[in-house]
Amino acid sequence: MQKIRANKRLSPQARQADLIKAHREASERAQQLWREGESAHAQRTRVLYRKAFVAPASDHPSDAISRRDAADRAAMVNDPKEALEMLARAQHHGDEHLARAIGQRAYEQHKTLPARLGNKEWEPVLKAFVVDRPDADEALGELQSLADFSDRADRLRMAMRHAVPAPSEIADLNPSEQTKLLESLAETGD
Repeated sequence: MQKIRANKRLSPQARQADLIKAHREASERAQQLWREGESAHAQRTRVLYRKAFVAPASDHPSDAISRRDAADRAAMVNDPKEALEMLARAQHHGDEHLARAIGQRAYEQHKTLPARLGNKEWEPVLKAFVVDRPDADEALGELQSLADFSDRADRLRMAMRHAVPAPSEIADLNPSEQTKLLESLAETGD
């Protein structure tokens, strides 16, 4: 932008046109970086969810059924005390699928109204879940530090970080006025 501003051979309209082009290129690049970041974020979230909430796979055919059944049972639990009791029973009986499903349920319930907003009901369930699972504890720590792209405030903050402000010379031109200026200069060959 500084080179365009410093170029004294450009007419004011040509300078504006070059600034419009440079701003559009920078905005497109910022949007590309946003999409790449969002994709990498989604991939990392999937990896961390699996690490925290999916029991190591085995070749036993009943594993998939056990996983689905455990997820269904855990999804029905709305009371943290009941979840804590169910987690204790699952751990006592070595039912890792149910234990991880309850851990996931606790995380999701905790995430909908985080502790910073006063929701501490599900914290004991999460703490009991990670006690013997350092891999899940590590994954949950990282998950909680990631921006939540489903949260409007987090999305807005991220979008603002990737916004490219228009140079002052073109800030008062709306997109259609910018396009007209570029087209008129293209016709005159300026």
